Amino acid sequence: MHSGTTRLVISAFGLSAALLLSTAASGQTSDAFKEKIRNAEAYIAGTLDYPMPKVTYTGEPIEIRFSSFISEAAKAIWDPNKGAFARLEAESQGKLKIKLYAGGVLHKANQGITAVRDSISDMSHCYVGYQPKSFKVLHMMGLSGIFPDSPVAAVAQNELYPKYFKKEYEAVGVYQARSNSTPQYNIITREPVRKLEDMNGLKVRSTGGIQRDLIQAVGGISVFVPITEAYTAFQRGTVDSVVGHDAAFVTFRTAEVAKFHTNLGFAGADLNYCLNKEKFDSLPADLKKIFYDWLQRANQVDSQLWYEKAAFAAREKMQGMGIEFIDIDPAERQRILDAMAPVTTKLVADLEAEGFPAKQILADMKAASAKYSAMSWNDIFMLVVNHPLPGMIDF
Repeated sequence: MHSGTTRLVISAFGLSAALLLSTAASGQTSDAFKEKIRNAEAYIAGTLDYPMPKVTYTGEPIEIRFSSFISEAAKAIWDPNKGAFARLEAESQGKLKIKLYAGGVLHKANQGITAVRDSISDMSHCYVGYQPKSFKVLHMMGLSGIFPDSPVAAVAQNELYPKYFKKEYEAVGVYQARSNSTPQYNIITREPVRKLEDMNGLKVRSTGGIQRDLIQAVGGISVFVPITEAYTAFQRGTVDSVVGHDAAFVTFRTAEVAKFHTNLGFAGADLNYCLNKEKFDSLPADLKKIFYDWLQRANQVDSQLWYEKAAFAAREKMQGMGIEFIDIDPAERQRILDAMAPVTTKLVADLEAEGFPAKQILADMKAASAKYSAMSWNDIFMLVVNHPLPGMIDF
């Protein structure tokens, strides 16, 4: 433990995203990054060329209530998502409209599944980490070192979901609307974290479940601290570090307290969004198809324009704030991955013992990651626009 003191580390969890390497570290220019997200940007701007769906429904517009614990003040999150909402309205010729209830006005962050199931909301954040005992195989999506970035993780999860994950997700009484993932977590601190031993004894904020196990594997102590309390706790010294993804460090202001940023590459968070079954089932057939297809497009908008684009900008901003960036060398990064490896081994063994095909799931996760990693983000976006993956919801 550093300097004989107990340090509390909290993570800005799956609201936000980690980031690509910085411009200086990767040699990538802002123009080059803009090219990576060209199709996603064109989509929300309404300038992307793709076939518009046919609308046959002639009734009154139908409202989809989307509840979120994230304040509308978080423009880096909501600007691209509101752009996606506008595309749904356009694609449905005004027949489907998202009504946003932000800032936790309908329910608390960890009540998404219950609220959607009970029709308090139609769609919300419904992370498996908030109810870890309700899920088993879905925790595999939170394992470290599988997916290189958020767009790849999002499309891979959607591909694997019908075969491996749908049954247990729908067992809690909701449909999964969509799911994506943060990129790998980094860490901001007052004192530098340069090696595995610097994590020893740190109290780390987590969402529980697989995150808890990974934190413990690298010597940390898993602690739950709400994201809404992160900045105050860090500022007052109640905590001395934040583990999370780079866009969150700026969006939730914790970067203002930090002196160091370490490219930890810890593990991302699998982020699930659920949908009220009765609401979806009640939609006219043509609007069901339009809404289903749009959810996958919105998933990539979220992945590319919030988790990756906002993180790219956040990393540049943190450098401008004078935060020292530490890149862990490959050998040290491998030590961290090796320390976390037993979590994967144990989870797979436990699931196999319960009769789940965990070894095959892990192999298929890696295969999907390799397949989609070979595609550009622009090509992934056009894949979900022109050929949405089937089977997420049966209709």
